[in-house]
Amino acid sequence: MRAFRKLALIASGIVAVAIALVLGAFVLSPWPSVLLISMAFAGNDAASEAALARHVPAGIVTQYDLPYGSGPDEMLDVSRPAGDAILPLIVWVHGGGFISGSKAGIANYLKILASNGFVVVGVEYSTAPGSTYPTPVRQVGLAIKYLVDHSEAFALDPNAIVLAGDSAGAQIAAQTALIITDADYASSVGLAPAIAPQQLRAAILASGAFDMTSLGGADGVAGWFANCALVLFGRPGFPRGRTIRQSVDHPQPHRPLPA
Repeated sequence: MRAFRKLALIASGIVAVAIALVLGAFVLSPWPSVLLISMAFAGNDAASEAALARHVPAGIVTQYDLPYGSGPDEMLDVSRPAGDAILPLIVWVHGGGFISGSKAGIANYLKILASNGFVVVGVEYSTAPGSTYPTPVRQVGLAIKYLVDHSEAFALDPNAIVLAGDSAGAQIAAQTALIITDADYASSVGLAPAIAPQQLRAAILASGAFDMTSLGGADGVAGWFANCALVLFGRPGFPRGRTIRQSVDHPQPHRPLPA
C-alpha cells in the first residue's frame, strides 16, 4: 500500500511538472500557440473548400501551380471563364496569420469570383518561420510582374488590376499597394513597385491587421496574431523597431488609388 502511494505521488509530480512545462512554453515562446493556429487554419480551409465546391459554376478553367519565381513556394493558380476575352485581373493573397494558409485553401472561392468575368489569381508565398518580412511582400510583387509580363498568354488586361487579400494576406496586399502607389514607402521598404500606379485600379482588404505595433501585450485572438507576427519579423523587439514600423508608417490602406 505504501509503495502504491509512493508511485501515485511520483506520477502526480510528473504530471504537475509536465503541465507547468506546457504552460511555461506558451508564456515564454510563441511557438506552441503558433502551431495551434496553423492547425486551426488548415482545418478551416478544408471545411471552407468543401462547402464551396458545389457553388463553383461550370465553364471555369484553372491552371495550377504556375511558377512565377524560382523558389519552391513561388507558384500561383490562374482561374478564368473559358474563352479568350481580355478580362480584368484580380490577384488574391491568402490569409493564415503569416505562418499558415495556402492558395489551395481559397481555390473554390476564387473560381466563383472568376465566374463574374475576371482572371483571378491565387498567389502562394513563403510563410514564417521559413521566411521573414518582407519576403512575402516581395513575392507578391514578383507574382504581379510575372502576370503582367505574360498578360497576352493569360488574356488579362494589365491596366485593370485589383489587388486583394484576407487577414494576413490583406496586410501583405496593403503593403504591396503602397509600394506601387507611394515611392517614399517603396524606398523605405527597399522594394521596387511591380507595376505603375495607374495599372492598379482597386484594393480589396478583408480583415487585415494594419497597425502591427498595436498588438504588443494583446490578449486573446490579437495575442495569438501577435505571436505569428513575432515569428514573421524574426526578432525579439516586436512590436517595436524600425522593421515593424515600416509596415505601418503609412496606415492609410483605404485611401483612393490613382485614377
